[in-house]
Amino acid sequence: MRILVIDVNFDYKNPMYRQFYNHLAYCMEVDYFGPGYVKREILEKGIIQFLDEREPYNAILLGTYFVYSANLPGMRFNAYQIHRRSIPYYYVNDAYQCCKTIFEELRIINSIIKIFIYYEDSVSMPKGDYNICKMLLEDGFYLMSWPIQYMQIFKKKHMRETAILTNNAYQLAEEYSTKYIPIPLHAITYPEIFMRDYELREYDWCVPGNKSKAFYGNRSGVASFIEKSGNKVWTKDPFQKLSVDNIQKEHMEWYEFNSRFERFLSRIVGKDMYIPSYPKLVYVAGCRENYLESMRRSKYVYVDGGAGEIFVRKYFEACACGALMVGKMIPGLSDFGFKDGINCRIVEEINEEIVKEIISDKIKNIQIAQEGQKLILKKHMMHHRAAALYHTIGAIQYGSYKGAFWQNGKYAIKS
Repeated sequence: MRILVIDVNFDYKNPMYRQFYNHLAYCMEVDYFGPGYVKREILEKGIIQFLDEREPYNAILLGTYFVYSANLPGMRFNAYQIHRRSIPYYYVNDAYQCCKTIFEELRIINSIIKIFIYYEDSVSMPKGDYNICKMLLEDGFYLMSWPIQYMQIFKKKHMRETAILTNNAYQLAEEYSTKYIPIPLHAITYPEIFMRDYELREYDWCVPGNKSKAFYGNRSGVASFIEKSGNKVWTKDPFQKLSVDNIQKEHMEWYEFNSRFERFLSRIVGKDMYIPSYPKLVYVAGCRENYLESMRRSKYVYVDGGAGEIFVRKYFEACACGALMVGKMIPGLSDFGFKDGINCRIVEEINEEIVKEIISDKIKNIQIAQEGQKLILKKHMMHHRAAALYHTIGAIQYGSYKGAFWQNGKYAIKS
């Protein structure tokens, strides 16, 4: 099977986007097109000529950042903002000047399967992104995004309290169920699997990830409570302030600028999408490694989905690192094979009684942690996601695809 990935060639401190694209080669022949993948003169000729000059593809995969770079009205980001939050293996002017023309050409191509991969958080899809997704669905695209089991219908009060929450993604998944591909990019690669005797881990707990009060306020409270309870908690997180959106003035050396003048401007005015800058690769690599190390050295890893109760990748990462994942119940957890007391521990809140109860049975905890890692290895590796997409494209080709769902950790196609 031959597929063409169309996106900007970007990277990010969360590596799952690039990992997914790379792992498609596990079961398909993959080519790439877009800023940073091909030369400017090839981009300027357009996608139609590019396709005419090559052997036929079975499907085209269109990435979210490419569509953002087309600068369509109302969408979450534009090309300059993407450049600010991504490692630029591409030139922002190539994206700004070429993506929109290519996007319009893609809309009229009807001779090939087209799939738009929307990889932003499902619980916070803005109206502009919703409108573009709906337009592409009407243009003959399929939409690949988070499974509907991940999602819930938010009440108006909840959305008012947490302004970024919406029901837009849920509505798309429900309305276009036969053109919706529920394959999440949340999955693990083999370098993230960590083997170490449970009793040799130096820390009792860690609470990894963003702890901003706006969306993940619960995490900082849990970390503080566990530390005060006498447990040894991982707190070595120097790169937590490595922001993709805001330049941290006390850590200007972490970022690349085109000139000293632009560095000076950023120090004065702070975040500005028209001042090209991005985190240095060495600090992005350090951020990723430090993040994983927190789970490799801890026996228990607390995870929650924030204000939107979203299924974050940490549920997989904690198990992959061999720790016992202690997570808050969120939509879709059981559909992905997580079972309380078998391969993880599910808690509604963290208090003194819960902490004591969890750590009381060391033998059982070792077994649960091992089963959690087995679940990841058997069902939630990146090559499993690539294989799921392979079978989905095959079903679409044969006209038998009627949607898909998840059950006990397995991806199942309706036909």
